[in-house]
Amino acid sequence: YQRRVRVPVHVRELHGTIFINLSPDPRIDFNEASEVIGPQIEPHEFQNAKIAYSTEYEIKANWKLVYENNRECYHCPTSHPEYIRANYDTAFSYVPEVNQSGEVKMVRTVDDSVPYRDDVLNWMEVKNKEWKELGLVCSPGSDFPGSGWYRASRTPSRKGWVTESLDGKPVAPLMGRFKDRDMGSCRIHTLPNSWIHASSDYACSTRLTPISLDRTSAKVSWLVHKDAEEDKDYELSRLLPFWKATSEQDWVLCENNQLGVSSRHYRPGTLSVKKESGLEKFLLWYLKMMG
Repeated sequence: YQRRVRVPVHVRELHGTIFINLSPDPRIDFNEASEVIGPQIEPHEFQNAKIAYSTEYEIKANWKLVYENNRECYHCPTSHPEYIRANYDTAFSYVPEVNQSGEVKMVRTVDDSVPYRDDVLNWMEVKNKEWKELGLVCSPGSDFPGSGWYRASRTPSRKGWVTESLDGKPVAPLMGRFKDRDMGSCRIHTLPNSWIHASSDYACSTRLTPISLDRTSAKVSWLVHKDAEEDKDYELSRLLPFWKATSEQDWVLCENNQLGVSSRHYRPGTLSVKKESGLEKFLLWYLKMMG
Protein backbone atom coordinates (compact mmCIF):
# COMPACT_ATOMS: atom_id res chain seq x y z
CA TYR A 1 0.00 0.00 0.00
CA GLN A 2 1.40 3.34 -1.03
CA ARG A 3 0.06 6.42 0.66
CA ARG A 4 -0.80 9.21 -1.73
CA VAL A 5 -0.60 12.81 -0.60
CA ARG A 6 -3.07 15.05 -2.37
CA VAL A 7 -2.26 18.72 -2.76
CA PRO A 8 -4.74 21.23 -4.23
CA VAL A 9 -3.66 22.75 -7.55
CA HIS A 10 -5.08 25.35 -9.91
CA VAL A 11 -6.83 23.73 -12.89
CA ARG A 12 -8.53 25.24 -15.93
CA GLU A 13 -10.20 23.48 -18.86
CA LEU A 14 -10.36 25.14 -22.26
CA HIS A 15 -12.07 23.40 -25.19
CA GLY A 16 -10.81 19.99 -24.15
CA THR A 17 -7.33 21.03 -23.03
CA ILE A 18 -6.44 21.01 -19.34
CA PHE A 19 -3.99 23.50 -17.85
CA ILE A 20 -2.51 22.92 -14.39
CA ASN A 21 -0.55 25.38 -12.25
CA LEU A 22 1.25 23.81 -9.28
CA SER A 23 2.12 27.10 -7.62
CA PRO A 24 0.16 27.78 -4.40
CA ASP A 25 0.22 31.47 -5.31
CA PRO A 26 0.06 31.66 -9.12
CA ARG A 27 1.63 34.73 -10.65
CA ILE A 28 -0.22 34.40 -13.94
CA ASP A 29 -3.73 35.25 -15.09
CA PHE A 30 -5.23 32.42 -17.13
CA ASN A 31 -8.18 34.52 -18.27
CA GLU A 32 -6.02 36.65 -20.56
CA ALA A 33 -4.47 33.50 -22.05
CA SER A 34 -7.85 31.85 -22.66
CA GLU A 35 -8.97 34.85 -24.72
CA VAL A 36 -6.05 34.27 -27.10
CA ILE A 37 -5.78 30.46 -27.06
CA GLY A 38 -9.51 29.70 -26.99
CA PRO A 39 -10.52 31.02 -30.44
CA GLN A 40 -7.60 29.17 -32.07
CA ILE A 41 -8.23 25.73 -30.61
CA GLU A 42 -12.04 25.82 -30.48
CA PRO A 43 -12.54 24.61 -34.11
CA HIS A 44 -10.38 21.53 -33.39
CA GLU A 45 -12.78 20.44 -30.60
CA PHE A 46 -10.22 18.59 -28.50
CA GLN A 47 -13.06 17.65 -26.15
CA ASN A 48 -14.10 15.25 -28.93
CA ALA A 49 -10.60 13.85 -29.45
CA LYS A 50 -8.73 10.86 -28.08
CA ILE A 51 -5.09 9.93 -27.66
CA ALA A 52 -4.14 7.63 -30.52
CA TYR A 53 -0.58 7.15 -29.28
CA SER A 54 1.65 8.52 -26.55
CA THR A 55 5.30 7.99 -25.72
CA GLU A 56 7.80 9.39 -23.24
CA TYR A 57 11.42 10.30 -23.88
CA GLU A 58 14.21 10.89 -21.40
CA ILE A 59 16.39 13.62 -22.85
CA LYS A 60 19.92 14.00 -21.53
CA ALA A 61 19.63 17.77 -21.29
CA ASN A 62 18.34 20.47 -18.98
CA TRP A 63 14.67 21.36 -19.51
CA LYS A 64 15.51 24.98 -20.33
CA LEU A 65 17.81 23.92 -23.17
CA VAL A 66 14.99 21.81 -24.56
CA TYR A 67 12.53 24.69 -24.55
CA GLU A 68 15.12 27.07 -25.97
CA ASN A 69 15.51 24.68 -28.87
CA ASN A 70 11.76 24.87 -29.49
CA ARG A 71 11.72 28.65 -29.50
CA GLU A 72 13.89 29.09 -32.58
CA CYS A 73 13.99 27.53 -36.04
CA TYR A 74 17.47 28.72 -36.94
CA HIS A 75 18.49 25.06 -36.86
CA CYS A 76 15.58 23.81 -38.99
CA PRO A 77 17.10 23.91 -42.52
CA THR A 78 19.85 21.45 -41.65
CA SER A 79 18.14 19.50 -38.87
CA HIS A 80 14.48 19.03 -39.82
CA PRO A 81 14.04 17.98 -43.47
CA GLU A 82 10.53 16.63 -42.81
CA TYR A 83 9.40 19.77 -41.02
CA ILE A 84 10.62 22.32 -43.56
CA ARG A 85 9.01 20.43 -46.43
CA ALA A 86 5.65 21.13 -44.80
CA ASN A 87 6.18 24.58 -43.25
CA TYR A 88 7.43 28.04 -44.20
CA ASP A 89 9.20 28.70 -40.88
CA THR A 90 12.65 28.98 -42.42
CA ALA A 91 11.42 31.85 -44.61
CA PHE A 92 10.53 33.98 -41.58
CA SER A 93 12.75 36.52 -39.90
CA TYR A 94 12.24 39.33 -37.38
CA VAL A 95 12.57 43.06 -38.00
CA PRO A 96 12.27 45.94 -35.50
CA GLU A 97 9.12 48.05 -35.74
CA VAL A 98 8.30 51.16 -33.72
CA ASN A 99 4.68 51.50 -32.62
CA GLN A 100 2.76 54.73 -31.89
CA SER A 101 3.96 54.70 -28.28
CA GLY A 102 7.56 54.70 -29.41
CA GLU A 103 8.12 51.11 -28.29
CA VAL A 104 10.28 48.87 -30.45
CA LYS A 105 8.84 45.44 -31.17
CA MET A 106 10.30 42.60 -33.21
CA VAL A 107 7.78 41.72 -35.93
CA ARG A 108 7.89 38.50 -37.90
CA THR A 109 7.97 38.81 -41.67
CA VAL A 110 9.19 36.90 -44.70
CA ASP A 111 12.91 37.52 -45.13
CA ASP A 112 13.92 39.66 -48.10
CA SER A 113 16.59 37.11 -49.03
CA VAL A 114 14.03 34.35 -49.64
CA PRO A 115 13.81 33.83 -53.44
CA TYR A 116 10.13 32.81 -53.25
CA ARG A 117 9.19 35.62 -50.84
CA ASP A 118 6.31 36.98 -52.94
CA ASP A 119 4.85 33.49 -53.34
CA VAL A 120 4.87 32.97 -49.57
CA LEU A 121 3.25 36.35 -48.86
CA ASN A 122 0.58 35.77 -51.50
CA TRP A 123 -0.20 32.28 -50.22
CA MET A 124 -0.50 33.52 -46.65
CA GLU A 125 -2.84 36.28 -47.80
CA VAL A 126 -5.01 33.78 -49.70
CA LYS A 127 -5.26 31.33 -46.79
CA ASN A 128 -5.92 34.03 -44.20
CA LYS A 129 -8.75 35.41 -46.34
CA GLU A 130 -10.26 31.93 -46.66
CA TRP A 131 -10.04 31.31 -42.92
CA LYS A 132 -11.64 34.63 -42.03
CA GLU A 133 -14.57 33.80 -44.29
CA LEU A 134 -14.97 30.57 -42.31
CA GLY A 135 -14.95 32.51 -39.06
CA LEU A 136 -11.51 31.28 -37.99
CA VAL A 137 -9.00 33.44 -36.16
CA CYS A 138 -5.98 34.21 -38.31
CA SER A 139 -2.75 35.20 -36.61
CA PRO A 140 0.35 33.94 -38.40
CA GLY A 141 2.52 36.10 -36.14
CA SER A 142 4.51 34.73 -33.23
CA ASP A 143 3.95 37.27 -30.47
CA PHE A 144 3.67 36.25 -26.83
CA PRO A 145 1.11 38.88 -25.76
CA GLY A 146 -0.02 40.03 -22.34
CA SER A 147 2.14 38.70 -19.54
CA GLY A 148 4.21 36.82 -22.11
CA TRP A 149 3.79 33.13 -21.17
CA TYR A 150 1.37 32.00 -23.89
CA ARG A 151 1.02 32.14 -27.64
CA ALA A 152 -1.54 30.97 -30.20
CA SER A 153 -1.27 31.25 -33.98
CA ARG A 154 -2.43 29.65 -37.22
CA THR A 155 0.09 29.49 -40.04
CA PRO A 156 -0.49 28.24 -43.61
CA SER A 157 1.28 25.06 -44.69
CA ARG A 158 3.20 24.95 -47.92
CA LYS A 159 1.15 24.70 -51.08
CA GLY A 160 0.03 21.14 -51.67
CA TRP A 161 0.32 20.16 -47.99
CA VAL A 162 -2.94 19.72 -46.08
CA THR A 163 -1.43 18.32 -42.88
CA GLU A 164 1.91 17.80 -41.16
CA SER A 165 2.72 14.39 -42.60
CA LEU A 166 5.68 13.05 -44.54
CA ASP A 167 3.92 13.55 -47.88
CA GLY A 168 1.44 16.29 -46.92
CA LYS A 169 -1.54 13.99 -47.45
CA PRO A 170 -4.19 13.28 -44.78
CA VAL A 171 -3.41 10.75 -42.06
CA ALA A 172 -6.73 10.69 -40.17
CA PRO A 173 -10.39 11.83 -40.37
CA LEU A 174 -11.12 15.52 -39.96
CA MET A 175 -11.30 16.78 -36.40
CA GLY A 176 -13.74 19.22 -34.87
CA ARG A 177 -15.92 21.35 -37.11
CA PHE A 178 -13.53 21.44 -40.06
CA LYS A 179 -14.93 20.77 -43.53
CA ASP A 180 -11.75 21.57 -45.45
CA ARG A 181 -8.45 19.80 -44.84
CA ASP A 182 -6.13 22.67 -45.74
CA MET A 183 -6.40 24.54 -42.44
CA GLY A 184 -2.68 25.12 -41.88
CA SER A 185 -0.95 24.54 -38.57
CA CYS A 186 -2.45 25.81 -35.31
CA ARG A 187 0.31 26.32 -32.75
CA ILE A 188 -0.17 26.73 -29.02
CA HIS A 189 2.73 27.42 -26.67
CA THR A 190 2.55 27.82 -22.91
CA LEU A 191 5.78 28.62 -21.12
CA PRO A 192 7.75 27.01 -19.72
CA ASN A 193 6.98 23.43 -20.71
CA SER A 194 4.41 22.66 -23.40
CA TRP A 195 3.43 23.13 -27.03
CA ILE A 196 0.83 21.79 -29.45
CA HIS A 197 0.80 21.62 -33.25
CA ALA A 198 -2.65 20.89 -34.66
CA SER A 199 -3.60 20.22 -38.27
CA SER A 200 -7.13 19.59 -39.51
CA ASP A 201 -6.91 15.83 -38.95
CA TYR A 202 -4.67 15.37 -35.89
CA ALA A 203 -2.75 17.19 -33.20
CA CYS A 204 0.58 16.50 -31.52
CA SER A 205 1.28 17.78 -28.01
CA THR A 206 4.56 17.84 -26.10
CA ARG A 207 4.95 18.34 -22.35
CA LEU A 208 8.31 18.72 -20.61
CA THR A 209 9.00 17.69 -17.01
CA PRO A 210 12.40 18.35 -15.39
CA ILE A 211 13.95 15.23 -13.87
CA SER A 212 17.32 16.58 -12.78
CA LEU A 213 19.85 19.25 -13.71
CA ASP A 214 20.68 17.50 -16.97
CA ARG A 215 17.67 15.24 -17.58
CA THR A 216 14.22 16.09 -18.96
CA SER A 217 11.17 13.94 -19.59
CA ALA A 218 9.21 14.74 -22.75
CA LYS A 219 5.78 13.22 -23.17
CA VAL A 220 4.59 13.36 -26.77
CA SER A 221 0.97 12.51 -27.63
CA TRP A 222 -0.91 12.24 -30.92
CA LEU A 223 -4.65 13.09 -30.89
CA VAL A 224 -7.31 12.12 -33.42
CA HIS A 225 -11.11 12.31 -33.53
CA LYS A 226 -12.66 10.19 -30.78
CA ASP A 227 -14.59 8.04 -33.28
CA ALA A 228 -11.58 7.29 -35.47
CA GLU A 229 -10.55 3.62 -35.41
CA GLU A 230 -6.95 2.48 -35.69
CA ASP A 231 -6.11 0.51 -38.86
CA LYS A 232 -9.46 1.55 -40.33
CA ASP A 233 -9.51 5.36 -40.21
CA TYR A 234 -5.84 5.92 -39.46
CA GLU A 235 -2.59 3.98 -39.28
CA LEU A 236 0.15 4.74 -36.78
CA SER A 237 2.72 4.17 -39.53
CA ARG A 238 1.41 7.33 -41.20
CA LEU A 239 0.22 9.30 -38.17
CA LEU A 240 3.45 9.22 -36.13
CA PRO A 241 6.51 9.66 -38.40
CA PHE A 242 6.39 13.45 -38.96
CA TRP A 243 6.54 14.52 -35.32
CA LYS A 244 8.41 11.43 -34.16
CA ALA A 245 11.25 12.30 -36.53
CA THR A 246 11.18 16.05 -35.74
CA SER A 247 11.07 15.49 -31.97
CA GLU A 248 13.88 12.95 -31.94
CA GLN A 249 16.03 15.21 -34.12
CA ASP A 250 15.51 17.97 -31.56
CA TRP A 251 16.43 15.71 -28.64
CA VAL A 252 19.80 14.98 -30.28
CA LEU A 253 20.44 18.71 -30.72
CA CYS A 254 19.52 19.38 -27.08
CA GLU A 255 21.81 16.63 -25.80
CA ASN A 256 24.67 18.01 -27.88
CA ASN A 257 23.96 21.49 -26.49
CA GLN A 258 24.05 20.06 -22.97
CA LEU A 259 27.49 18.62 -23.62
CA GLY A 260 28.67 22.03 -24.77
CA VAL A 261 27.14 23.93 -21.85
CA SER A 262 28.67 21.42 -19.43
CA SER A 263 32.15 22.13 -20.73
CA ARG A 264 34.39 24.28 -18.53
CA HIS A 265 35.25 26.21 -21.69
CA TYR A 266 31.62 27.14 -22.39
CA ARG A 267 30.85 30.84 -22.85
CA PRO A 268 27.37 32.23 -23.64
CA GLY A 269 27.04 33.66 -27.13
CA THR A 270 24.78 36.26 -28.72
CA LEU A 271 21.40 35.63 -30.32
CA SER A 272 20.53 36.21 -33.95
CA VAL A 273 18.43 39.38 -34.22
CA LYS A 274 16.69 38.10 -37.35
CA LYS A 275 16.11 34.48 -36.35
CA GLU A 276 16.04 34.16 -32.56
CA SER A 277 13.60 36.80 -31.35
CA GLY A 278 11.31 34.04 -30.07
CA LEU A 279 14.14 32.66 -27.98
CA GLU A 280 14.88 36.10 -26.58
CA LYS A 281 11.23 36.46 -25.50
CA PHE A 282 11.43 33.18 -23.61
CA LEU A 283 14.67 34.14 -21.87
CA LEU A 284 13.33 37.55 -20.83
CA TRP A 285 10.16 35.93 -19.49
CA TYR A 286 12.20 33.38 -17.57
CA LEU A 287 14.39 36.06 -15.98
CA LYS A 288 11.31 38.06 -15.07
CA MET A 289 9.70 35.04 -13.36
CA MET A 290 12.91 34.23 -11.49
CA GLY A 291 13.44 37.81 -10.37
